[in-house]
Amino acid sequence: NANCDNGQFCDGSETCHATLDCQAGTAVPVDDSVACTDDSCDEVGDAVVNVVNNANCDNGQFCDGSETCDAINDCQAGTPVVVDDSVTCTQDACDETLNVVTHVADAGICDDGDACTAEVCDQTTGCANVAIPGCGVSVPSAGPGGLLLGVFSLVAAARRRLRSPR
Repeated sequence: NANCDNGQFCDGSETCHATLDCQAGTAVPVDDSVACTDDSCDEVGDAVVNVVNNANCDNGQFCDGSETCDAINDCQAGTPVVVDDSVTCTQDACDETLNVVTHVADAGICDDGDACTAEVCDQTTGCANVAIPGCGVSVPSAGPGGLLLGVFSLVAAARRRLRSPR
């Protein structure tokens, strides 16, 4: 009834009762049953408003990405952060405590099995094996070891001559 209408959309339509006079209306339902929306009634626009709010879906975890609110399907899982930096010698991880992705260089991954190279892990370019100066086969000196090597060489040469047909 027009005589009972208070002009407020959100509190519903008022009715007129024959003996009890004007009766309050039933409030307009605003809940859209989607947990992540902020539901309200807009008196100015005479409308029910269901606004998506991504913060309502946040699980507080960094590594699994930012969750989002879908107005129909409710909270949606986030896309996990990219951990792999594609550099083979880094140990890649997601640190949930500090909310960061880490890439720790591990030169041990670069080991080429050569004792005369130093393993290096560059966090941008990857593994490198750098020659160690002065490492490798050393030339014998004229000391006792060198003399002994020389004697063995002479003996081997003499044996070859004795065995070879003339």
